[in-house]
Amino acid sequence: MKRESRTVDRSHQVDSPLQRHLPLVDLLVDVRADLMELAVASGLKVLTTMLEADRTAICGPRYAHEPERAASRAGTVPSEVVLGGRKVQIRRPRVHVRSVLAEWVGHYNRGRPHASLGPGIPDPLDDCLAPSLSGHQIRDGHRVVSKPVLGGVHHEYRLEPMAA
Repeated sequence: MKRESRTVDRSHQVDSPLQRHLPLVDLLVDVRADLMELAVASGLKVLTTMLEADRTAICGPRYAHEPERAASRAGTVPSEVVLGGRKVQIRRPRVHVRSVLAEWVGHYNRGRPHASLGPGIPDPLDDCLAPSLSGHQIRDGHRVVSKPVLGGVHHEYRLEPMAA
């Protein structure tokens, strides 16, 4: 880091045409930068410790197999946080919740339409879901009903007979 001395130009004053060096200003600039660096480093340490503590509370201790736990560790993912007015790169821990994975497998095989099946579902739950027409057409006397899955992140759609 290049250090520049701070001076006060008093040449415009009549009584003193000299420049004065203010070493205190240099010291304050350096201390401010060092304090910001210390605050960012401390903030990162606290943040990563908190994230890892949350993951340990959800998944259990590292390398300890606990089958009754509902979640498992899933590595980390790159992310950014703003500390000290600037973006800082971090590695955010990931968690897989087993119930969500089980729900996703069911949605993938039984609720997600596949374009190659015209549109169809690989493993339909009932006959109403099986397409009887080719193409994207709704049967007469039926309507499309959506059901949120995975906490509303995705939706499953099915045909339902309309009330007469």
